[in-house]
Amino acid sequence: MRPPKGSVSLSGAALILAGLPRKGTQEALSAYLSEGIRSFLFPASLLREPEALASLCTLARREAQAFGPAPLLLALGGWDSPAPNFPSLPELPSPLGLAAVGDRRLARLAGFQLGRLASSCGIDLVFAPRLDLASDPKVPGGVLETFGEDPLLVSALALAWAKGLESGGVAACGTAFPGCGCLSPGVRKGPASLAYGADRLEDAELYPFFRASRHRLPALLAARVYVPAFEPERIPAARSALIIEGRLRSSLGFRGLVIGDAVDEDPEGPARAAILGALAGCDLVLALDPSAILATAKALKAAAAEGEVPAPRLALSASRVAALLERLPSPMRRPRALALDASPLVQALGARASLRAATLLRSGPEGLAAPGPDLDVVVFLPPPASPEASAVPAVLAVLEAALAPFVSSGARLYSLPEDPGYVEAESFLADLGIRKDRHALVFSWDAHSRPSQESLIHVVEEFRASMSLVALRDPYDGAFFPKARALAAVYGFSALTVRAGLSLASGRLRPSGNCPVAVLGLEV
Repeated sequence: MRPPKGSVSLSGAALILAGLPRKGTQEALSAYLSEGIRSFLFPASLLREPEALASLCTLARREAQAFGPAPLLLALGGWDSPAPNFPSLPELPSPLGLAAVGDRRLARLAGFQLGRLASSCGIDLVFAPRLDLASDPKVPGGVLETFGEDPLLVSALALAWAKGLESGGVAACGTAFPGCGCLSPGVRKGPASLAYGADRLEDAELYPFFRASRHRLPALLAARVYVPAFEPERIPAARSALIIEGRLRSSLGFRGLVIGDAVDEDPEGPARAAILGALAGCDLVLALDPSAILATAKALKAAAAEGEVPAPRLALSASRVAALLERLPSPMRRPRALALDASPLVQALGARASLRAATLLRSGPEGLAAPGPDLDVVVFLPPPASPEASAVPAVLAVLEAALAPFVSSGARLYSLPEDPGYVEAESFLADLGIRKDRHALVFSWDAHSRPSQESLIHVVEEFRASMSLVALRDPYDGAFFPKARALAAVYGFSALTVRAGLSLASGRLRPSGNCPVAVLGLEV
């Protein structure tokens, strides 16, 4: 039964940030609102469909009106572990690319463009920026969405990006405390571990979060990872009072909203993990699976009714949500924005950033192989389900245009999947042939973590007079090809970054980017 309008109750279910599915959204909203949930997370992939996202946000606010005047919080983020970090958006410069430029103003402009679009759709909060340091080349998902490995640079650029988001009309939620740049898998099933000692954590990993606290970042996500240096009892950070109330609130002085990472796979079970997270100091706890959401809502309501979750804890959470929303323009006063790929401002920003970020990792006297009649270009494409897949037609068009004057003389373009199988490899090699009088320019896509791609690039290196490589995503690809004629990085898969790579190869662009992570064998 719906409560009468005008009534506001401090329900334990209000502590949940519930993930909303792309299908059946209205039914899920009604079910969750009837349980007392007032905070919702939309998949970040919907940002590529701004009209659909705006309709869903409008639907959520309309449905919520029937359940009383309590504030509604609408968030946006990817549903990846260990945190719902924002996925790559090819139209905007990647955080790692911004780090290669090192310009806070450019970072703020990038945040502003994303914030303007998200705000115009009705979103209040986005799970970005990442405050993790890029400490591990093999971290799942790569390091493209980080601002590098230098705590000072990460802090400066991430906070500038967050300021841009707020200027655009949405709040930033930094991820993921206490820093998930280098995680070790659990020995048994369960959360990963942050294995650094206390000195390393305090000197490096925690520094961006310290700066975020001083600059009053609106929200932070607490990761569901073990941190033995801070919590000896094998309790994940997202439900550890020692870490949330002790380290984050008391030591670092953070006063904003704390969101606990998804409870769905917590060893304690979703419902119990949510209660423990609330008692540890989380203002909201994230849940994604519908059954977990409903079970957690019932458990939190019962815990609040029985006094296990004290009423002051509920009131404090509600006040922090309200304080975050007060910083933002009302939904009725938000601007209308073009989709990212239709905005001239975004296109200009992306072009400027990609040219400035382009980095020459290593080069011999001849530099990168330039388009010409004796050049073959090989590009590895992202998975069809990835956000970058939408950029594939534009990327291929740029490469075809660059080679068009030389096709009649024998120049060839080869496009391959990121993990080429036996059939793709056999077909490619049969067509490639052994031609030692020709050169190759390879655009790699995370070859350092994809053995089949790495092996195929080594074959190209063997069959051609020289091989140059441009890393489209993580620059760590450069460590695997020491015999390459030249190595470059452009920090993203888009028409703009590929064009920057071609400009480097042709000599039209003087490289000015500085690689923000250490690449083995290329230390300067």
